[in-house]
Amino acid sequence: MKIQWSSPAEHPKLVHVYKVHLLDDEIERIHTTKHNSHIFEHLRPDRSYRVYVVAHASDPSSKSVPSDILRFSTSSSDSDGPSFNSTLHLPKEAKRTTLPCHLRKGISTHMIWEKKVGSFYRRVDGSRYHVTTYTSEDRKELMQMLVSSLDIYDLNSSDFGTYRCHDSGSRNDYGEVHLIAYSHALEKPPENPPETLLECCSRAVFNRACLSVCHAGSAKRGLRPGVFYPDTKLCKDDFQKLLRCTLSEMNSAGCCIRRNIPYRCLGMCDSNFELTPLSSYKCMQYQSEVRQCQAEVLNLRPEAVSNLRAKTEDDLTFLSWDRSEKAEVYHVYHRRRRGPWKSASIKGTTLRVMNADEIVVLAVNSYGPGSPNRIAFENNEWIGNYD
Repeated sequence: MKIQWSSPAEHPKLVHVYKVHLLDDEIERIHTTKHNSHIFEHLRPDRSYRVYVVAHASDPSSKSVPSDILRFSTSSSDSDGPSFNSTLHLPKEAKRTTLPCHLRKGISTHMIWEKKVGSFYRRVDGSRYHVTTYTSEDRKELMQMLVSSLDIYDLNSSDFGTYRCHDSGSRNDYGEVHLIAYSHALEKPPENPPETLLECCSRAVFNRACLSVCHAGSAKRGLRPGVFYPDTKLCKDDFQKLLRCTLSEMNSAGCCIRRNIPYRCLGMCDSNFELTPLSSYKCMQYQSEVRQCQAEVLNLRPEAVSNLRAKTEDDLTFLSWDRSEKAEVYHVYHRRRRGPWKSASIKGTTLRVMNADEIVVLAVNSYGPGSPNRIAFENNEWIGNYD
């Protein structure tokens, strides 16, 4: 079941996320998305549902009034669309990829993958493909899930397109994955640079026991070297929010499925999955695999720019930095403190900017950006990697 909505008529640029509230007679579920649509998965048959949407700004206290309530019902024979839907963006020169899928477990424990060719779907088979499938419990919904990934090796242009996954006992319940050729280096820079840890934590995390990780590089951090996550016993309610801040909304569900991580723990791997307070503590045993999947993503991207230098004369600042390995372009953001960001995408390693006391530089290639290098003008000098 897919719903769509329009952005608010007033102040649409202030929207940070939408929260979609789905209610039936027993429970309310809240889904968070940055898009103007959402697909509900695993709806129960013969149920009446109510749904409404609230737009939230980055300040947690600022939100819109709820939308009008949409009412709909399901029947035991509903099969008017995919139960799971995902879109993956990948450079056309990529050599491999992993597609994720999860469905409510049916009569079979064997997942079939098919690719759309023309108006038909053909089964994916051959030495270039590898399928991983296992059953796993969704404790929130109290049901068994069939979880699967499709590895594609020696990727070529004909591999981009639409894929379907379904268990071998039924075609009515299926998932769709859209693999789209996309280069971050060819696109305009996003409107804003990535948030700092402190900005993200201040916006999303409210439990003081969780905030130690938010002060990266300072005495307030309170974590031993090598300790990647905070104590989940103390901040289990805010754990996924904190994880998304520290892992920068990674989306590596396919990699984690390939490593047989349980369904209830996929929220550690992919921002599109939820991680409940109960499962967050029990999922910590998989943190090594999660970090390896994060490394798979980051190893394809450029290193952060180094030796970022700034020299200011009147209102003009001259920037330069060392070339970053794997970089195709550089995204440079600058602004007066708390003002709107201005940005530029350049291939060189020097730039002049006007009227700036905050600057962020990212090395970018077709897979995405590296870590940001930030400087700010304080007490008549430029300081690096500020909060």
